Parts: sequence; C-alpha cells; structure tokens
Amino acid sequence: MRSWSHVVHTRRDHPLGLVRGIMDEVEVDARDAVRLVLQFLKENHLLQAMKALQDETQVQLNAVDSKEAFLSDLAHGRWDAVLQQTKTLECASSVLAALYEHVVYEMLEMHERSVAVQLLRGAAPLQQLQQTDPARYQRLEQLTQQSAFDAAAVYGATSKQARRAQLVELFTHHVTEVAPSRLLSLLGQALKWQQLQGHLAPGADYDLFRGAPREKTKDQADRVVRKTAGKIKFSKTSTPQSIDFSRDGHMLTSGSKDGFVEVWDFEKCKHRKDLEYQAKVWDAKTCECLATIQPPNTKFGEEIDVVAVRLVPALQGSGSNLLMCTRTSAMYLLSMQGDVLLTYKTDANNEHEIGNFVDCSLSPRGKLLYGVTDRGYLLTFTLETASLEATLQVSNGSSLGLVHHPHRNVIATFGTDSYIRLWKA
Repeated sequence: MRSWSHVVHTRRDHPLGLVRGIMDEVEVDARDAVRLVLQFLKENHLLQAMKALQDETQVQLNAVDSKEAFLSDLAHGRWDAVLQQTKTLECASSVLAALYEHVVYEMLEMHERSVAVQLLRGAAPLQQLQQTDPARYQRLEQLTQQSAFDAAAVYGATSKQARRAQLVELFTHHVTEVAPSRLLSLLGQALKWQQLQGHLAPGADYDLFRGAPREKTKDQADRVVRKTAGKIKFSKTSTPQSIDFSRDGHMLTSGSKDGFVEVWDFEKCKHRKDLEYQAKVWDAKTCECLATIQPPNTKFGEEIDVVAVRLVPALQGSGSNLLMCTRTSAMYLLSMQGDVLLTYKTDANNEHEIGNFVDCSLSPRGKLLYGVTDRGYLLTFTLETASLEATLQVSNGSSLGLVHHPHRNVIATFGTDSYIRLWKA
C-alpha cells in the first residue's frame, strides 16, 4: 500500500471535534482500515478473501474475538482452535516458535506422530526456528523419530500443565481483544451522526455504496410466483392472523393470535429494529349500503362464507368489477350488478386435495389473481381468462391468507403452521 495514513478533517460540531477541542484533524492509520475489512471477512467466513487481503497488504488482523476464550483454549490444550486464531496474530517469531514447539510435544505424547511431523515440516514458525536455532529444531526432529515419548526428557523439571501456563502468560501480553462487527458499527455511527445533523431522514432506507437514499426496486411485469423467498417462524401460541405490505413496499406487518403487531424486513425475514411504533385500533364510520350481492349459485337458505372481496378495474370500459372469494372451490369476477363475468375454479381432478379458498390477492398490475386454500395451496390464475397457471403448496397446514407486494413479484402467505412464508417469481 502506498500510504499508511489518512487525515480526516472534522467539523467543529462533529463528535470528534468536540473531543479533540481545537484540533480539526484526526489521523487514521490505513492498516486499521484494512483490519476492519479483515474482521468483516472473518466474521462472514470469507476466509480465502481474508487470506488474499493479508498477503496483499502484509497486514494481519492481530486480534481475537475473545481474549479470555483464547487463553482458556491455550490452557486446556485445544490446539485446533489456538492455531487457527494465531494465523491472524502479529506475534514475535520467538513466541510463535515456543507455541508450535510445545504443540509438537503434545502431539507426540498423544501418539500423533504424523501430525507432529506435518507441523515440523510445514509450520512457518518452525521453519523459521530451523534457521535461527538449528540445535533446537534438530532436537524436535530427533523426538519425532523416537518410538516412545519420554515426558521427563522433554519437560525436564516442569510439566505439561506448567508449560501451558507459561504459554498463557506469554500470550497474555501479545493478544488483543476487539469488539465484533467494528466495520458495521462505525458505519452505523456515521449514519447516526448524519441523522443528528439533519443530512439523513430518520428511518430512511439508505444506499451506503451510492451515498444516497435507496432506489425502490420495481418489477417491470407481473410474473407468476413459483419459488420460496424465505419464512418467518411464529410460536404455536402466536399464529399470524393478518399480514400486509406497506405502501412503499419496504415493510411487512403482521398481527398475531396473542395480540402482537410486528413489523418485518421481508427480504431478511427479521424484525425491523429501527422503528418505534404503536398499534392503534380505530372505529370506522358506517356508510350507506349501495347494493347487496350474494355469492353465485347459492341455494335458498344456504349460507356461504365470503372470505375476501376486492375492487378491480373493469376488464372492458371504465368503472370497476368485484372480485369475490368464497370458502368454496371457486372465486368469481362480478359486475357491480352481480352478474358473473368469470369463474376461477380449482382443478376438478384435485378439488378435494386442493381444498376451498380462504383468501385472494391481485398482482400489482392486475394481470394475475392468487388464491390460497384451507389445504395450504396457492393457485395462480390469469385474471382476464380465468386460466389456471400454477399450483404451489405453501403451507404444511391450512392457509389463512396472503398479500402481494405493491411493486415486486413477491407474495407473503401465512397459515396455521405458524409461519409467514415469502414467495417470488
């Protein structure tokens, strides 16, 4: 790297400016920036990328997740964990040589001769020991060739536990503990400061890479939903009873059986923790009834549950049509006078297996009609022709409802199996 430091200019109203008084500059070592990225790569298990960055920059992370845990591993001889973590430490060669030398001893004591030989031939600290202290390295070579392990000859007046304690004392002064997720924490603090200064609206969905509010993702055409996109697990006592997407499409809300209203990031299937909200219930004012429409094919005295009603633009001309979902194997598109325009039915050959409809939803452009059944199936119809496009099982129990994203080909379904499941095209 060409330059190992960078000067950060701080405004007087910046927190760093307050701390440093009259100083307007903070010098940041570029190695620290590399270490932030190394920690991020390590925590996300991108180990090959981490090694490549270390080799390219010649900078080691030089920190462990927990100093206490590392020293405990050292004291109890958990060498796999110890050696894995020392790969990211910048320790003196003499310290690492002492560690690897002792590990070879213990491998020989446990009759793991092949492991001891592999360490002796391949571990960088021991290869360096061969150059700096040939006699000490030669002694290790001789020990690997002996048929029996002589603890008295190896440890002398001390013991294995005493040697481990010495290593613990040695590494205590060479190991640094760093809080997890430092890169994300610093970025979060920077965004929070921008909010406090009025440069970023609270709750805004921010594109960190572009340095601007995130653009809405909009699908250009309605497509049939066919694939799973995630799921949200509820307990058996908190089965979801209602779900809906926000108008901007960023949030999914749920109301559950135990009385909780929750807000979710539907793409991550996790709670939105940046929101402070209250759930309020309002009484709606009554209005005059303009028309009464009964479900088609209803016999005299028969009651059929109407589980969902949707107003949709008329297929021809202006005005609206009425989409009626009944707890039967059919949904209907009706005129405002009650005339049946189209019928959306389950496959007659699988009618019993598919079950009865319990809810319906339209795609954003009104091209597709989705219905879920009490047997846990999602059926997709073309609205204009009533042709069945796809059948997909979306619940292990009975479905209770569904909702379509306002401008994405994404559907959320919920059912008695205590899951909210996300589906995509």
